[in-house]
Amino acid sequence: MKGGYGRIISPLYIINIVFQAFISLISPAALMLLLAWLLNKYTAVGGWIYAVLITVGVLTGFVSMINFVLRSMAALEALEKQNKENSKKE
Repeated sequence: MKGGYGRIISPLYIINIVFQAFISLISPAALMLLLAWLLNKYTAVGGWIYAVLITVGVLTGFVSMINFVLRSMAALEALEKQNKENSKKE
């Protein structure tokens, strides 16, 4: 992307990737926290369920975040390669 748009879009794209990676990290932990609360409230499971499920949620979030970042970087590299090929044709 030549011109002014490339300077604006690239930082916004990076901010978008960081925000989505953060959401993919936090979402599983938040869902496991909700599940732990529901289990503790309605089934009278001990408080240990919080530690177990939140740990599982955080580990799942890390795996999800790493997977998302790697796929995003691969897509960005493919897009840059395509842009270079298109600029050579012109």
